[in-house]
Amino acid sequence: MKEKTAQKLHKLALWWRGKSKENQMLMLFIGIILLCFALLVPVMFIKYAFNIRIPDEELASGAVIKTTNDFYRFFSMLFYDTNIFFQDRDDIFMDWFNINFMVAKNNPYLGADSSYPPLVLKIAQIFTAMADYSKGAGVARNSMEGVYSILIFYAVCLIPTYVLIYVACRRAKQPFWVSLLLSFAFSVSVPFLFEYDRGNYVLMALPFTIAFFLWYNSEKKWARELAYLSLAISVGIKIYPAAFALILLKEKRFAGFVRTAAYSVVALVLPFAFFDGGFDNIEAFLHWLTDFSGDKGTGVNVVVYGVSYSYSPYNLYAILAGILGEGIIDLEVVQTAKAFEIVGKLTTLFIIVCIFFAGLTANRGWKVLLASALATLFVPSISFAYSGCMFVVPILAFLFEKNKEKIDWAYLVLFLLVLAPVDSFNVLSYYRLAFRWGVSFMHIIQLLSYMAMLGLLTAESLLRYAKKVRKLPAKA
Repeated sequence: MKEKTAQKLHKLALWWRGKSKENQMLMLFIGIILLCFALLVPVMFIKYAFNIRIPDEELASGAVIKTTNDFYRFFSMLFYDTNIFFQDRDDIFMDWFNINFMVAKNNPYLGADSSYPPLVLKIAQIFTAMADYSKGAGVARNSMEGVYSILIFYAVCLIPTYVLIYVACRRAKQPFWVSLLLSFAFSVSVPFLFEYDRGNYVLMALPFTIAFFLWYNSEKKWARELAYLSLAISVGIKIYPAAFALILLKEKRFAGFVRTAAYSVVALVLPFAFFDGGFDNIEAFLHWLTDFSGDKGTGVNVVVYGVSYSYSPYNLYAILAGILGEGIIDLEVVQTAKAFEIVGKLTTLFIIVCIFFAGLTANRGWKVLLASALATLFVPSISFAYSGCMFVVPILAFLFEKNKEKIDWAYLVLFLLVLAPVDSFNVLSYYRLAFRWGVSFMHIIQLLSYMAMLGLLTAESLLRYAKKVRKLPAKA
């Protein structure tokens, strides 16, 4: 029996060695994410069984969800007390329903406080018509019409994403089953599970960004033009996918960059005309956009201290201070928040410089795309948790890149650390003044992994530059 087992293991080792490095990385990426998800699901069921009654002292979390329909009660078990996702059980899907509610009366800027671009709000009006928002966003969510509408939204976003992943796999000459497993692996990764919880419209920006990546360098002019338009639509939906235009600068496609910028301006500005107040909405939009990343009236700069789930380099120092000492969350320390804010801003500025340097000096296309994806995470800090789904673009480019290097194994590990759904313990308890939903060990690991990616990109570029300088002939 032992000999048969040894023979099987030997055959498996030979089979593995016969695979190319790109296929090895692809299989590990898919396999590890699916394995982590397969282990996470029973853990979530067990947690759900022990948390049917939510403790009242936890800010009454779960009080509303108890009175709603079975779909939300069941679905919310994946997001309550899991330590890796948004943890307000009552607020499940409310990014989506709140935005729809804002556009119900066609005045989301002057009549509400929307910080969303107008293009996505015109799209939201289509979904708003599917449920009754007259009694508020929460009532609309708890209706069966609300359930059907958000499921339609997920289908509208995810089906094109899966189709484009299939196109990428086909280009790389991968079999159909690879595209199926890869699509499923992305679908159960941490960023996507977070998006399902929030119902955020960034999911709608994703397929347009992938389309840009697939066709921006096409030999066909019409395909390139559609790629530029796709990125512009993505920018019109969420603004920060504009960072992916960095690859046009890197590859000196200046005409394409200018056209993409022009299309993006139109996508960002023209839809204002179709809301009550017309272009007067622009000033209100900019006001709410800047206000959203500032003090929300709690007496604490919530971006510095953590906006529920915005764990980014901008508030890293405050998070670390909170872990090291209880005093950081006392009201008496609020006056020192400015120091954390200044250090956070300086760190963010340094990161922006590193992103542009690493992106424009990268030696491979997927690294430029990785720098772009990191830009959507770090600038602004509020987008940190939401923008993780944009990593589909650089990861697709990375997995299907030929001629892998040894350093690529390090990138693979970092990708898995930020995408694989793994439960963990809290390093900061729930419901403190500043860290309202707690900070888990995996939150810190994910943040440091994203920063390590940028560090690797920057270090590689600096090393290449140093080697070039050494090779330069000395002046006589």
